[in-house]
Amino acid sequence: MELDLVLTRFLDAGFDRLTPSERETFSGLLGRADTDLWDLVSGRSHSADRQEEAVLDALRRVGTV
Repeated sequence: MELDLVLTRFLDAGFDRLTPSERETFSGLLGRADTDLWDLVSGRSHSADRQEEAVLDALRRVGTV
């Protein structure tokens, strides 16, 4: 699944750059349904939460969606 690839790339190359608060936000994102998370990661939908969007932007950059 593409989501797994993007998350793996991010964990390998971007996760260490997150602040502790951003890491908590990332963990919260992982609790979402795969289809909802993929829509967020791929840019099909957006979060109203600024911290989530910041983490998603980092994920998109490293994951090269």
